[in-house]
Amino acid sequence: MPKITNRDIALRAGVSPAAVSMAIHGRKGVSEATRAHILNIVREMNYTPPTRAHSVRLKTIVLLIGDPAEPLLPPVIKALLRLAQENGSELRVLPQHQLLENPAELLSSCSLLVTFDGLERTVLDELAPLVPQVLIVDGNFSRKPFWNIRIDYSGAVYALTRRLAEMGHRSIIYLNADLQASKNLFCFSGFQKLILEMHLPLNPAQIIMDLQRDPHIWSHIPDIIRNFNISAIICTSDRAAVEVVNRLRAFDIRVPEDVSVAAVSDGVCPEHPNFSFMHVGLNYSAIEEELRRLIVHTVPSDEHVDVLIPYTPVRDGISTAAPKFNPAQKKLVIMLYLKNHPSLRIVRAGFLNMIQQMGYQAEVAGIESDDYSEYFKAIRELANDKIDGLISWLAEPGAFDCFTQRGIPVVTLHGVTREMEGFGEQARIAEDPAKIAAEVAQFFTARLHDRTGVLAVSQSSDNMLESSITRELIAQMREKCPNVTVRNEFDFVQTDRTDMLTEYICNMPDLVGAFTTAGFSCVNWAAAIRAAGRDDLVLVGTDYSEESIRLVERGELDAFVAQPLYEEGQMGVIAMDAILRGNQFPFFRSLDAPLVTKENLEKYRRLLQEVNNWYA
Repeated sequence: MPKITNRDIALRAGVSPAAVSMAIHGRKGVSEATRAHILNIVREMNYTPPTRAHSVRLKTIVLLIGDPAEPLLPPVIKALLRLAQENGSELRVLPQHQLLENPAELLSSCSLLVTFDGLERTVLDELAPLVPQVLIVDGNFSRKPFWNIRIDYSGAVYALTRRLAEMGHRSIIYLNADLQASKNLFCFSGFQKLILEMHLPLNPAQIIMDLQRDPHIWSHIPDIIRNFNISAIICTSDRAAVEVVNRLRAFDIRVPEDVSVAAVSDGVCPEHPNFSFMHVGLNYSAIEEELRRLIVHTVPSDEHVDVLIPYTPVRDGISTAAPKFNPAQKKLVIMLYLKNHPSLRIVRAGFLNMIQQMGYQAEVAGIESDDYSEYFKAIRELANDKIDGLISWLAEPGAFDCFTQRGIPVVTLHGVTREMEGFGEQARIAEDPAKIAAEVAQFFTARLHDRTGVLAVSQSSDNMLESSITRELIAQMREKCPNVTVRNEFDFVQTDRTDMLTEYICNMPDLVGAFTTAGFSCVNWAAAIRAAGRDDLVLVGTDYSEESIRLVERGELDAFVAQPLYEEGQMGVIAMDAILRGNQFPFFRSLDAPLVTKENLEKYRRLLQEVNNWYA
């Protein structure tokens, strides 16, 4: 007859093996009703739990390994063996599948369970009540009661990428050839952090490239380097760095003259007959010191311990700087109409902020009025100046021909979208009108689902993007909220007149709300609603102006679309930087334009304050 284990009891009782152990040994963690139920099953099955008396005097360390074993297993085993001998402890190594057959018995004399992050968290939660302490080596579990010793993969790659960026590299491949998925993501997070921090263009090639999952990447790397102007490769091991060099040289790509190769090292730089790599070390040797400190000097308790093993400093090797590109010698111009309008001042602040970060020369040009002919005349005159790139708020056929002929790239903001015909620019940056309209339609539908009537729409009739939002909103409201009729009643000029809007509201008893894409008309609509005494109307507008924020706070404006004006100014410079460096940038880049209510208003108040501080 097979021996009964606590897993048999758990199966019969409908609980976990850990709950069985807690019930039998009188530990906390199960209710009294559950404990009584489990003990009743124990008596019925004549189960005798293993005794601890024979090994209570031993301080036993159990090393739990996954299936298959983790790459760091050999050095950790050696360190644990030395520490166990010094401390008079017994070291037992158990694979996961064996331990889970009868964890309570196998861990009965265990003082410390050591494992790796390859184990699932649910398994560790099940085992934790059976031992005084759990130590995870090279893991990322930060919740009590575990101890953690972690390697700073993210910091290492961050430091390596920053050094390459300081040398002028802007188009970099991150290449994993050795790490498991969790470590790979830690490394890539460091890579992404620097890209976001320095606002580097994220090219299609600047993604995680995992040789473990796709060994065919080796054959694609030469073409990727040539097509995307890659100037540096970060490898996740010394071995991979050596292999990269050998493969690139077979395709007549010179290292480091054409491409610099860097490695995340285990502390010893790889040998190569011609040069040493730029590298940063992962200090695995420090794990033993931390193991010794925790095992010998720390009393097991519920107190959380989290040790981060730092990386070693970056060593340059003989990597070369990126191809010469000096932003300080290049001039970018942003052209705006109504350039002192509060909304356009936000765009200017985003542009100038990014210019300062990237080190370009800059000029803010444009006109004070909204005269289109005057605006495009100013653009054509600008083509005679010595500039290296133009960022324009508006576009029309033929406007940029003179720049194209001189090889000067143009990026347009806000006024054109994906569906419209190109005007010779290299990139367009705007919000997606369909996405904006969908969010606004959802908001109105939620507020007006039990009402019938008319939703009045006013739009900026001279703005293609905002006209697109209006068209999309009418179509989506027809589908989502058929009980409300949407009428396109006003244009930009008309909504400047509060008296006219007040008269309209008074003559429209079935009016249930209004939507305006003209920023300042929020103020006029709110004043007209107040004058007409119709506080039942739902009002939504656009632009995060100070007036809009105050209206939302007072409850006179239900929501507004936060058009990403500051972000458009920033992204225009980022796009131009990528184009001037010869890197690829998507022709259309869509930015988020969230709907803002009282709940998420604070972010946009802070952003406006930052803009005001910039001009101050």
